[in-house]
Amino acid sequence: MPGAAETHLSTVEAWECDDNDHLNIQFYFERFAMAEAHAVLALGGAVPAAAPLSRHVRFHSELRGGDLVRIASEVAWADGRLGVLHRMTDPADGRLAATAVDLYDAPGRGGELDEVAGPRSLDAGPTPFADVSGPGRKVTGRWVVQPSECVAAGGLSDRGLVALISRANAQFWNGSPCGRDFMAARNWGRAVVEMKLTVGTRPAAGTPILVASSPIQALRSAVALRHAFVDAASGAVLAMVDGSSVIFDRVARKAQKLPDAMREWLDARIGAE
Repeated sequence: MPGAAETHLSTVEAWECDDNDHLNIQFYFERFAMAEAHAVLALGGAVPAAAPLSRHVRFHSELRGGDLVRIASEVAWADGRLGVLHRMTDPADGRLAATAVDLYDAPGRGGELDEVAGPRSLDAGPTPFADVSGPGRKVTGRWVVQPSECVAAGGLSDRGLVALISRANAQFWNGSPCGRDFMAARNWGRAVVEMKLTVGTRPAAGTPILVASSPIQALRSAVALRHAFVDAASGAVLAMVDGSSVIFDRVARKAQKLPDAMREWLDARIGAE
């Protein structure tokens, strides 16, 4: 099998950063999608041209405006399937910023990913498509897919999908004990530390979309949510997105323990599923 190949080089633009003053997650996924295309070319036919079943990303350190970005990709095996491991670093200092594992509909030879890239708070492998009408779910997004959000070949891009999930996250937290006013008073923010995309169908421009979200796990400082991405006209589930977020102090850049009231609020909704 071929070794690791360089599959992306770029820099972080200031306009790509969000209210936490770091690169927004949609742009990580955009870059990993670019790396996927180059990996198909660079890894000597070892990578299928078909889209992966899932993309599982872990965020290891912040990238901010002006930082450099490099991705190196290599063949990997995980969850019994063929995969590609992408490592995103800042080549100026060698710091690991994020990893992504793409799993394909092809058998692997076994073996496990190293700890830095393997799943942490989310399950390995593609997320099964599920009913979106459970009592613990909340509608967190209503949108119409825009042409600017689609890839050239048609259909919503990973960047467009993750941008919608970022907005859905904010809507999910609204009305909770850690709503906007509570967070602003403490200068706290929320940051995604792990996310997995399982895409079945990419909707075309003009498709009305809704997002239904529910909590799946509450840890000491992290909350895992599951988002179902639904065609509003047919009710068909198009994609499932699992994400784990932490509350963090925007000055100290450190994760904070979930307040007890927030944990109780989440537990009640997890129990309702």
